[in-house]
Amino acid sequence: MRAASYRLPAPRPAAFLRSERRPARIKGGPCGSCLISEQANLASTYDTTLHFGHANNRQAVQTQVKLFYCPSTPNQKRISPDFTHNSFTISGAACTDYSVTRWVEQVLWTSFPNDVDNYGVHDPVTGQNMGPYSYNTGSSIRIMRWPSVTDGLSNTIFYTEDAGRPQAFVSGWNKLGSTTWGGSAWCDESNEFGLHGCTPSTSADIRPGKTAFGCTNNGEPYAFHASGINEGMCDGSVRFISASIAVRTFARLITAQAGDLVSDF
Repeated sequence: MRAASYRLPAPRPAAFLRSERRPARIKGGPCGSCLISEQANLASTYDTTLHFGHANNRQAVQTQVKLFYCPSTPNQKRISPDFTHNSFTISGAACTDYSVTRWVEQVLWTSFPNDVDNYGVHDPVTGQNMGPYSYNTGSSIRIMRWPSVTDGLSNTIFYTEDAGRPQAFVSGWNKLGSTTWGGSAWCDESNEFGLHGCTPSTSADIRPGKTAFGCTNNGEPYAFHASGINEGMCDGSVRFISASIAVRTFARLITAQAGDLVSDF
């Protein structure tokens, strides 16, 4: 993610293109950003009325997009292992280094009550632990627009790095042999995740933990930068956040309406 560009690469167009799951959602790309950038051709090949695994969308989801990779990440232009979603099998899907942290996981504040704010009970529609995204549970809908982000657009994370997937990395950029993680494709609904926190280890994925990020790229914020991670904020800026940030502060940057304002980070 290049801080100077202010064009935030979005993780997966399914969250922004498909109409069947998240109507009225805060939008921003990839084919939100595809439509306003050089990726208009990709946007035109993605049929938003069909599942991302449909044969008609195969060309789109297999398209490698340079914008979706962090230059610091090894092995660019990666391909996801085959995966299934609903009744579809998706093969050859292109990957991304970017994603969204949809919420703070309840296990984080219940496991470490002295280190993380108590957000009550997790609820994907009304929960105080939710990020700045709309969400459809099938029976109720959370609708978010920019004015809805009451914790402040400059204090709320919109995009995050989760770099290197599907290859499995842990602390110190140590690769776990041939192990692979799911959710690596930019089209995949499972690309999104919640913040668990993590525990540093050079040989295992240990969660939850009191470290904010950088211990595992298995659906947690992770980057190949020496001392921190790039985060795209809701105001369009990109902030480099130090690896030493307290997990409480990082969690506050994820929530959108919790009233847990952050003055400096």
